[in-house]
Amino acid sequence: MRQFRFYILIALGIVLIYVALAYRLEQDAIREQEERFNDIQALQTQSGAQDIADHYQIVVTHTESLVNLPIAAYLRAALTVEELETVFVVATPTVYLKIPVTGLYAAPDAPIAQTVDETDLGQTTQAHLQRWLTMYWDDDALRVPSGYIVTPFFADADCQFYGFLRPVFWEGERVGVLAVVIDFSSVLERYIAPLRSGDYGAAWVQAGDSLVIYDHEPDEIGRYVNDLAEPYPDLQRINQRIQTEDKGRGQYHYTVELGGAVRRKLVAWNTAYLGDQRLSVAMSAPDSEINAALDVYRQQARVLGVLLGAALIGSGGLFYVVRQRTLQRLVMARTQELQQLNDELEVRVAQRTAELAGEQARQQTMLDTMGDGLVYRDHDHVHYINQALSDLLGYSSAELTGPAERYFEQVTGSPGGYVPEQAATPDLHVWRGHVRLRRKDGTELPVGLTAAPVIGPDGQPVGYVDVMRDISQEKALQAQKDRFIAHAAHELRTPLSNLKTRVYLLQRQPGQQERHVQVLEQVITQMVDLVNDLLDVSRFERGAIELRYWPVELQQVLDETLQSQTQTAADYGVTFAPEFPSEPVTVQADHRRLKHAFTTLVLDTMHYTETGGAVRVSLASEHADGGCWAVVRIHGAGPGIAPDMLQHLFDPFFRASNGVVPGTGLSLTLAKTVIEQHGGQVDVESDPQRGIIFTVKLNQADRAPSDPPALNKT
Repeated sequence: MRQFRFYILIALGIVLIYVALAYRLEQDAIREQEERFNDIQALQTQSGAQDIADHYQIVVTHTESLVNLPIAAYLRAALTVEELETVFVVATPTVYLKIPVTGLYAAPDAPIAQTVDETDLGQTTQAHLQRWLTMYWDDDALRVPSGYIVTPFFADADCQFYGFLRPVFWEGERVGVLAVVIDFSSVLERYIAPLRSGDYGAAWVQAGDSLVIYDHEPDEIGRYVNDLAEPYPDLQRINQRIQTEDKGRGQYHYTVELGGAVRRKLVAWNTAYLGDQRLSVAMSAPDSEINAALDVYRQQARVLGVLLGAALIGSGGLFYVVRQRTLQRLVMARTQELQQLNDELEVRVAQRTAELAGEQARQQTMLDTMGDGLVYRDHDHVHYINQALSDLLGYSSAELTGPAERYFEQVTGSPGGYVPEQAATPDLHVWRGHVRLRRKDGTELPVGLTAAPVIGPDGQPVGYVDVMRDISQEKALQAQKDRFIAHAAHELRTPLSNLKTRVYLLQRQPGQQERHVQVLEQVITQMVDLVNDLLDVSRFERGAIELRYWPVELQQVLDETLQSQTQTAADYGVTFAPEFPSEPVTVQADHRRLKHAFTTLVLDTMHYTETGGAVRVSLASEHADGGCWAVVRIHGAGPGIAPDMLQHLFDPFFRASNGVVPGTGLSLTLAKTVIEQHGGQVDVESDPQRGIIFTVKLNQADRAPSDPPALNKT
């Protein structure tokens, strides 16, 4: 009996240990699943909050542009004072957001513009806009040019929006208020509505005052979070955290409709700031989705527990009946336990094998999708190349893997290995340098090579990992940079030498001071023009020069260009033959910059036109690529330019005439840059029969003007 009691105590201990261990493993698994699930929620809510903030910024940017435009001046020029004091509307459509009403109001009781549609949404917007103007019209924030007022959110099941008011001043006086209503319904439907997990998951958006802007339950939109505590007992606690913390995680309980049971929901949130407005995107999911991932684990634990309990009870009963047979039964029970443990071990081994296979697949994906080429090889064999190297060289993986000699023969032309372009110093057995590889089509490619050994247990290399990066573009950019510096130094050296010579002569020949000073002024002017051209090229490339767009007629720009070059044409012995349509051809452009670009092209065409010839300048509108283009062709009759020089005509400091044509070789570069800054393109063609032809294409699509017309006519 004593032995049996001792056995009972041992059995109870085993059961308790098993229960504690199973409970501990289950809790660890639950926490791991919850953390993983929360991470997914946090990323989704962060993305949703960022999308809302991005779309808000788009509207703010458009509104700032409207406020900064001289709207009042433009309207005073076209309308009477009485009309100005009534109402004017400026509409700004955006890509993903609807702005039902945007207006400039001269009084809070002024009528809404006719751009408001007759739908319920339009009428609701109109009512709120009038209420906000009446409420805030005399606010101090609308009495200063830099002031603005952000209105509170409005939300119901059909629309979700809020607005802000900005004063508009003219000559120091406020002439109206620009009121903007931002409708977020389409943004919420596109980015927030999909944030839902399972049948009982939910996503919602709430303002800083806990007003629900969006929810999967339409009846809850427009209510305050604390008023929803009936089905969600501790939601107020979560709401306090959401109001004070920009992002976080938590949980709250809710009542299940069937049976009245109480379940738990996991929640995560992130916050976006829309000016002074605080908007939080929250996402919740029931713990039943976490439990679903643990059902297999729990089922295995129950089966193992039942088998263990049955073994203990069976062996104890037999031990009580027959002592001899109890020992035998106990051995059998232990054998069964070992079998169960062995089965469990096999399951875990299979799971671990699957995890390792998944990890290997992830590593393979990373290797195949990396941007640099990668090779793994040993002394005699190439075992692996990634997709980037295959794309770089044009070979398939099967063509490059295999014997190392064949691999090197294919990619270098020598079976002995890589041939470095320059010496490199190994760093801890890692070689870095430049080599030239040969593509499948026979062309050569410079690459940056990093070769690292794979060290075996004995400390000796058992293989090598080669990482290759295409450096052809880097070399081309470096060559272009060196060429640019050399040309610039050459162009500056000539006037500097002339300047030095003239200073020397001025000291030795004071009687000819006037002639030497005149030459000095010409040299200095030449250097100033060169530096200004260099600065203009640099500013255009960096976007530092802002073009002022306004509707201009190309006939007028081209006519002014030809008129300004009449004397130069007479000096060259050529004439102009304009061919302009009777209908105006209008584009949005910077009048002064565009005229300068056309002047450069006309001058360059005259240089390659024979004496007595004519420079034909034609203008037409053509439809291509789904748009309407203004096409200007400048055609000179002459021998033209050699084909090998034609492709470099727009390069800085390049002069196809080898010094016959005056200038620094930057004018065509600037002209091409100006035209491209206008969204257009310029091409050149030449042959002995047709001469040289410049073709300029400018898009006639509308774009927002950047200054009043008067600023563009100076």
